[in-house]
Formats: sequence, structure tokens, C-alpha cells
Amino acid sequence: MKRLNFFLWGLALFTGLSFTACSSSSDDDNGGGGMSGGNDGPAPTEFTYAALTGIVENYGTPIQGVSVLSGDQVLATTDANGVFTLDKVPAGDRTILKFKKAGYTDIVRAMPKVENGMWRVEMIPDGNTRSTSFTASQGGEVTISRTTWINNQSKELQMKVELPNAYKDAKGNTYTGQVNAKMAYISPDDTNFSEVMPGGDLAAIRTDGSDAQLISYGMTGVELTDANGNEVKIAEGSEATVTFPIPTSMAASAATLDEIPLWSFDEEKGIWVEEGVAKKQGDAYVGKVKHFSWWNLDYPESRATLKVIAEDTSGKKLQNVKINVDGQRTWYTGSDGLAEGFIPSGTKIYVEATTEYGYRDEKKVGPVTAGATETVNFTLQKVVVISGSVSVASGSKTCVVNFSCASGNMEVVTDLLGRYKFFVPVTYKGLATISAKNGKGQTVYKDVVLDENDKVVNLSFKAETVENSPGKLVLTPEDGKGSVTYTFPPAAEGNSASVSIVDSTLSVSYSASTREEEHSISFSISNYDPNKSTYDAPVFYFRETTYDAESGIYSRTSINCYIKANSWSMASEGTLTITKSGDNMTFKLDGIKVIYETADDKYGEWFKDSQRGDGKVSVELTAPIRFKAKGYYNETDISVVKSQLPSFMPTLSGKKFHAMIVEKSENFGKGAVVCYIDSTITDSEYQDLIKEAQSAFGEPVKIAGMEKYEMDEGQSEHQEMFGKTYYKDGKVMNVARNLWYQPENERNSFQFDEGYVWGESWNSLVTVRAFESVNVPVSSLLRY
Repeated sequence: MKRLNFFLWGLALFTGLSFTACSSSSDDDNGGGGMSGGNDGPAPTEFTYAALTGIVENYGTPIQGVSVLSGDQVLATTDANGVFTLDKVPAGDRTILKFKKAGYTDIVRAMPKVENGMWRVEMIPDGNTRSTSFTASQGGEVTISRTTWINNQSKELQMKVELPNAYKDAKGNTYTGQVNAKMAYISPDDTNFSEVMPGGDLAAIRTDGSDAQLISYGMTGVELTDANGNEVKIAEGSEATVTFPIPTSMAASAATLDEIPLWSFDEEKGIWVEEGVAKKQGDAYVGKVKHFSWWNLDYPESRATLKVIAEDTSGKKLQNVKINVDGQRTWYTGSDGLAEGFIPSGTKIYVEATTEYGYRDEKKVGPVTAGATETVNFTLQKVVVISGSVSVASGSKTCVVNFSCASGNMEVVTDLLGRYKFFVPVTYKGLATISAKNGKGQTVYKDVVLDENDKVVNLSFKAETVENSPGKLVLTPEDGKGSVTYTFPPAAEGNSASVSIVDSTLSVSYSASTREEEHSISFSISNYDPNKSTYDAPVFYFRETTYDAESGIYSRTSINCYIKANSWSMASEGTLTITKSGDNMTFKLDGIKVIYETADDKYGEWFKDSQRGDGKVSVELTAPIRFKAKGYYNETDISVVKSQLPSFMPTLSGKKFHAMIVEKSENFGKGAVVCYIDSTITDSEYQDLIKEAQSAFGEPVKIAGMEKYEMDEGQSEHQEMFGKTYYKDGKVMNVARNLWYQPENERNSFQFDEGYVWGESWNSLVTVRAFESVNVPVSSLLRY
């Protein structure tokens, strides 16, 4: 899973939108927006985990829609978190599953059967593979090159497969047509090698039928298909030549090995089978193979068993500790703090235990006697337990729960009843955020104040409401070839349709994005009058991108306002009509002259088949008013705005200022921002603001894990600019000072917008913000 930036100082506006898109502002509805200083109830004691839970991802990005198969039977499909759960696993001593999705290389994972197991599976996207096409009778070649650095000099490592000139189809008939070859390559030098490789535990069978445990020097997988995507095989009597580069991390051991066995992966048994040998030729090993699936260049050892137990200094068994075995195997401890698997018996190996909060320890193991069991105990940093339950209104109760603070983040998957548990260093003190994401991609959150005690934090999702499409766009080209309609998808997590009104500027934006699709449109009116319903059509921009994972093609349409006689003006012709219904506004744009572009983009073939043209569009979009504010500029009498400020907001009298009075904010409720631009403000007056804030709220909020940064004297001036943030009973306030402020550089064009709600204020000396109903994680408001 992705790690959060260690410095949590991004704008709360954007963080808030992502958290609240599918959440109610009420704590009773979604468990979000509140501060949990104590416990939300009793700690869950017994957990009910699935027989197997897993996360499928690509370099930390969850992959939705992956089919999880046993043989030809689909057992599960990954959700928006990339998570799958199995109530039971296929019979046998080994659990063997295949993971399949268009646009990715199929992968089979196999591990000794365990109860309540947790898998992390990496899939290789087609963008990381190499492909070639050739006529069967001519043969072909496919290569993947990697650049590595040795003694400050670059060196190219090349995995190469030379394909023969004789093939047969799936029915065994001679095939003479086009052959499409796709190759993937993974190396022990790759940081995610053990999580992306087939199998998972490098268990193998030798030619004499004996068990073996492998040490890998690299793997390659090749898929051969005809023009229609049907499987093609190498004909009997023919062979392909495989050339494995020697990985940098394996160079020392390879120096003593003139040849290494080749192993093919048996997908039905989930095990590597010895089948040939590769001999050293310079900086590579070269061998022959008669068929293709995955091939592995590995040195075999006898098999031993390794048990790893992780606990903290107080004896708590630690779950979800990552166990890295010499970079070739990755395990995760279960609820009993135990991880177990096979290791090669005749080799010294390093075993590393790493917690999700970054604490690590390493021990050397072996050689271990063949067939014996070695137990390694790791005693890690003392922790407290953060646990709780996630209530889901409908559907699966399995969620991904995230803990985040200044030192990073960690994620766990809940049990079948939505219960979770984190182990957090006892040294973490201050504010942290717990968030949960359900299988549909919706998110809720709650802040928690950490001390040296265990905490219980419960979260809940509100009942879903059916979302309708917010509108559509109809494009009619002038060439008379007909019109095209683009229907905007409903708003969901990560999507938004919103209206922002500040003074007489009305801005409209809509975006809906997934991995496969992107839709966006935006425009603004600078002369908005709530009593006026018709305007000249504004300049706008529309973009739609769709991605076909199977073909690797992005189809894109872009539309811009345009007048043919003068493209530089970016002016437009047409009419905009606005109607209101409660907090929703509907915009209809008609008869606009535009220039449009469509294109199909494929890897390495950008703007292929690009087409441009002129036309007209009609647009209909409905969006809620999410932000509304009024600005005051160059005032000196604070009484002008005093009655509109929150009662707990401290002020300075007789100082020049700009002020934004926020009447409505989806993320902050009502409140105000006052930017003082008077250079006569003294340090004493600034400190008085701080004292008033502390009198109303107590000490400023701090993020857990920031202690070491606060001790850095070089951060003090930056911290003044980011200011001190106070929070109590849903109310939030920030007082900041810019020590680099130069009033002579201020421009008269100062204009408030939504970004001023909680952003940096370079163009004021002192800034005070106060809001009455914050609905974003408080931790996202703290900047360092």
C-alpha cells in the first residue's frame, strides 16, 4: 500500500473533499470529523478472519476487478481496495490461486496452507512487459533491458528470449501465421521480487522427485498467441534460447557457479519443476527450453522450516510484521505474531522484521539442518493497541483501515465483522487519524489523541444513496457527421461536482476519475448576480479519457471554447442559463462554438489517429453549492466585519486587513479568514492573538510523531508561517505569521478564493482563521 508523505501539510481543502465525498457531516452517521481522546467503547477481543485474505496491487496501488481463480473456477474478485476474501480455500496441503485481469500478466501464487492467512500479491501491468510479433516460420526475439550501477558505472543487464521458427496451435496442428510474444522479467534486484514472483515460497521438485528449496537468480514469463489471442505453442523438436543476466545482488554467489538448473512453474501443483540447465556465458546464463509459462533460474538446496515470532518488549504478539527472508521470500505475521515457511537449509540467510511504522531488526540464520525447524524471536519496540470496529451499512464488512500521523502510515484489513487492530509505538503522542475505506471506495475517518494507553476508535458508514448522473455534453461537428453525447458519471469517492461563489465570481467544476476513465469540465463567470439567470456562455474546457486495459489504448476527447476568427481570444459564443433548486444549481450552455480533438493513445504511439474539428456543443450540468463567501478588502475598522466573525475569533483593532466571510463550506461550515497587511503589527500584538486562542481552546494540537521535527531550530520560521492550530468541540482556529512579508510588494488585485480557507498566506503579515464546524481530519490541517 502507498505510504503517506511524512510531512502532513497539504491544503485541507483537497484532503477534506476526498474524505467527505461519500460521508455525512454528522458523527452519528459516519463516525467522522470527531476527536476520540478516550475510548469509543470496549476493545474487540476475538477476531473472525477469513480463511484467506489478500491484497492485489501494483507497486502499492490497489487493483480492482482482479479475478481470483482455483483452476477455472472464479472464487472472488478484488474490490476497490484490491482486497479479496475467501471463506474457505481449495483442498490440499498447498493453497494455489491464479490472479487474472486484462492488461496484466497472469500470476499464480502457491503457499503452504495456513488458517486465517494474509497474502500480498503484486501483478505486472502490460506496460512493464515487452512484446513483439513475427511470422511463425521466421522466428523472433524479445528482450528486456535493465540499467544498474556498479562502482559508480552504469551497466546494462539484458533478459533475452530467442524464439524458434516452428509452432502448433491449441489443437496440435502446425501453425504458420503471426505469433505475438509478450515477456515479463523479474529480478532478485527488484524490491518487490518476492511479492510479484509466481509461487511465492520457491518450493520445488527435482528431477529425482525430491523436494528442494530454491535460491533464485531471476524469472521470466512468456505468453505466445496468434492474431486472435489464442494460445500458440512451440512445436515438438524445437527449442527457445533463454539468456538470464546475472543480477547485481547475486554476482558474488554466481562467481562460483558455472551452471544453474532451470525450473518451469507447474500452475496446477503450484510448484517449480526442474527442467534443464543454463550455463554461464560471460555475464549471463544461457539455456534451452521446449515450452513456455514461467521459467526460473535457481540454485537448489534442501528444505528446512523457519518460524518467526514477533512481539514487543511487554510481550504483546505483533500482527502484520513484514518478514523478509534474504530478499527472496516475504511473509507477514498473523494474529499470533507468527510467520512460518520454508527456507534453503545449506545457506546462511538474513531474516529482517519490519513493522509498518518503520521499526526494524535483522538476524542471521543458518545453515539449518535439512528437515529441521529453526525458530527466530524478534523483540520489537513497545506498542499500544489502537483497535475498533467499522460499521458498514450494506455489502461486505471487510474494509481497509489506515492509521496516519507525522511518521507515516500503516494499513490493515478488518476481519469478517469489520474489526481491526493496530500496534503503534508507545512513543507516539498527539494527534493521529484513523480512516476506513470500504470495498466500494467510500471513506470515513476519525481523529484520535494518542498517549501511552490503548485506544478504541469505532467508525461507521452511512446508508448509501443512489447517485444520478449530474449531466451531459452533446458535441455536434460542423462537417455534418452527426452528434456525440458524453454522459457524466455519478459522483462517487474521488469524484466531485461543485459550485463555489466568492463575491461576484462563480466557479463550476466537475471531475470523475477511475483508473480506466477520466471526465472533467470547468468554467467560471466573473459577473455573477444571484438575481440574474442568463449570461453569455463562458470559456470552458472539457476532457474525457477512457482506457481499454486489454488493448492498452487510451481514447481521449478534448473540447475548448473557440471563435474561429480569433483563436487567441479564447472567447465563446452562446448562452448560459442558470436555475436554482435549494442548494443545487443547473447550468445549460447552448450554441457554443468550439474546437475539439479526439485521439487514440497507445504505449509509444501518442496522439495516434488524432482528429481536430469545429463544431458546437450543448452542456447540462447540475452541481451543489459547496462554498460561498464574501470578501472585504483594504479595511481598517474591524467593526465592519466583527458581527460576522465567529465569537471565539481574536482580532486586532486599527490594523489594515482583508477578510473573507465564509457563509457556507462543505468542509468547514461557517467562519472567516482575516489577513492583516499592516506592517505596524508588533510581536506583542501577535502574541496577544496566540494567548486569546489558547484561552479559548487550550494548547495547540500537535501530530503524533512530530517531536523530532519540532526540535529542529531551522524549522522555527517556517512554523511561524504555518502557525498554531487549535481544535475543540468541532471548532478550529489557526493563527499564523509570515516573517518574510513585504507590504510594498502587495498588489491591489488581492482576491479571495476557496484556497484561502486553509492555505499558505504569503501576502499578509498575520493571518487568523476560525471555523465553526470542521468536517475534515484535524491532522490534515497541521503543517510543518
